[in-house]
Amino acid sequence: MLFEASSIDTVVIFTRIRTSAGTECRLIGMSLTDPYRVGRHQYTGRHWWGVPHSDVGVEPVTGPAAEHMARAIGLTHLSGDATGTSVMVIAPRTGEEHLSDVVAVMADTATRYAWANTVGQVGSPPGLTLRFTCDGSRIDLPDPATDARLRYFVEAHRRCRSVFDGAAGDHPWPWAVQEIVGSRPEQRLGVLAWRTYRAAASGSHARPPAEIALMRRPGLVVEYRNVTPDPFGHAISGVFIADPELDGDFARAEPPTHDRWQPRLAQRQRYARNPVSQALNRIDRIFKERRTDNATTPTTEAATGVSRLANVLGTLLDTQAGGTDIRIPAGSDNPVHDPPTTSSGAPAGHNDTPTVHNGGKGRQQRHHGRGSRSTTGPTLRFHPRPRQIVLRDGGRAVEFDIDLTGASGASLTLIAQPLVAIADGAPEPADETTPVEVLHWRDRDNGDLTPGPQLTLTTETSEHWTVTLTQPADAAVTVRIRQEEVTPT
Repeated sequence: MLFEASSIDTVVIFTRIRTSAGTECRLIGMSLTDPYRVGRHQYTGRHWWGVPHSDVGVEPVTGPAAEHMARAIGLTHLSGDATGTSVMVIAPRTGEEHLSDVVAVMADTATRYAWANTVGQVGSPPGLTLRFTCDGSRIDLPDPATDARLRYFVEAHRRCRSVFDGAAGDHPWPWAVQEIVGSRPEQRLGVLAWRTYRAAASGSHARPPAEIALMRRPGLVVEYRNVTPDPFGHAISGVFIADPELDGDFARAEPPTHDRWQPRLAQRQRYARNPVSQALNRIDRIFKERRTDNATTPTTEAATGVSRLANVLGTLLDTQAGGTDIRIPAGSDNPVHDPPTTSSGAPAGHNDTPTVHNGGKGRQQRHHGRGSRSTTGPTLRFHPRPRQIVLRDGGRAVEFDIDLTGASGASLTLIAQPLVAIADGAPEPADETTPVEVLHWRDRDNGDLTPGPQLTLTTETSEHWTVTLTQPADAAVTVRIRQEEVTPT
């Protein structure tokens, strides 16, 4: 939200805290833009301003220099020796939205992600007080304990904390409270508390929310994770708090934006058990099994589709040959097609299942809400069995075949997004921690190459293509294909 409030997606953050050694100050700038390419290099779009560091790239300016720079640019809201954090939004957006509306949204967002620290624990005062003003006028904040959106999360958090504190209290229906336990080694990964409730009417076609707030030791919500909806149409709200003994693992799983857990960031050894991915998989499984337990028995055709998808998973592992299954028709490698409701290509869901989607009407969203419009396009047939090749420089690459139907005359661009996967983890977009590069698209009819991740469809476009990606030595690779409309210039 802070980056959206800036017309150049840039903020400066100043923090003053008290430590055992005295007062400590830090200042750093950050810009969060869309990912981009320069030549053969893919960049995340995250930019930092601070002190160069050989290991992490950039560290904050600290000490008296941070104080001096903060005053020089006008960050003066922490007067004297007051502690806290001040954030300066560079070049705030102006236009239809009034500044008070922008501040109100920021206040609402802060409440939604910091409520656990504002309500305090039983017998202790809140650890954080939020106050927002605009031109001297105070912005009213909701009380999380009574707010319709947050009150069940607050109660779930209290119940999780009671387990960590050793209290053996009752958790009557509709509450469910349980420890999430990992394997090899067997250890507590965290505590999950949740409940269902009848959501307020919000339109006959609206789906009730089904969210679990993911949290760890600082008490901030890292992410509201969507889980499988309730089979009876009720809303689901809950909290998962990572075990304090594993706080370091969950902290490593967070990217610089601290807005989600990416299990592969916490992976210590290739294919080793990962507590972060185990926790997320077990949480997802709890709600999937609730849905399955209340569903009818799948038909033989559906079971074959599930077997086919499970079979495809074997091809995602580096150097692993694709598996076989006698329930899959001989010679068939077609993936299961979902109804034409989105415009993205293959794989990736919370259940590690590669899928491919037919073109349809949807809206492609970028990371902070300003997306490009997609349109009805060709049907993509994704062949999930890759081929590994050796490049001239000795590196390795992997190829996926993709066939198009109805591409003639389409004003569209296909964009290949690399995904990586580790043991126990769902495929996730590649980034600087595990770089994967889309080398080119190859026309299988005439051998022509189109370098980079984008392929623009024309009236002469072939229906048979292969997309080639680099293959890291320590990760499994697959790809998602996205369609975007070509805007005439």
